[in-house]
Amino acid sequence: MWVGVLLLVQVVLVWFGSGQGWLTLAAAAAGLAVLAGLFWLRPQAQSLAWVVITAWMGMTYAHSGAWFEILVFMGLMLVGMLGYLTSPWWFVAAWGFHLLWNLLPRKTDHHAAHATMGHLGISPAASATYDVIIFAYLLVAVLAGRLGHTQQELMHSASVAPRLVNAELQSDVVGGRRRAVRVSST
Repeated sequence: MWVGVLLLVQVVLVWFGSGQGWLTLAAAAAGLAVLAGLFWLRPQAQSLAWVVITAWMGMTYAHSGAWFEILVFMGLMLVGMLGYLTSPWWFVAAWGFHLLWNLLPRKTDHHAAHATMGHLGISPAASATYDVIIFAYLLVAVLAGRLGHTQQELMHSASVAPRLVNAELQSDVVGGRRRAVRVSST
């Protein structure tokens, strides 16, 4: 839910800024608002939020309907999931790619994506401002260990699965119904 609030805040900032003629400033404010909202989350929760925000970023251009933009959106969704499941460096790669992607000359209908921050596509400077802020934060956060799964979280995940399997293997059939036997953790 919190990520949804942050996405709404950034959409409103960009929408308002585009109407007032200060889109680049609005893009910077939107990027900083997202960072301020996510900075305080635990690394695992923050990584999950970045999956959503990375997919959202790709989706803004998929609304144009161009088949290649839709493929890029699907690729960014995959990279976002890889960022959560394997390494947060995938988030850095996704946003670095997006920064370069925005600088490529191509014809798209950014007006079709107004509700999802498509306004940024109208101004390469605004889009680059937003992307540089996000990219720089992600780079610093990964280098500082503020993104991804902590060693403790990974160890906990690795220890839960075998205990669940052991509980299932030690289940008992009583009166035609299965009854799981409590397994103590060691």
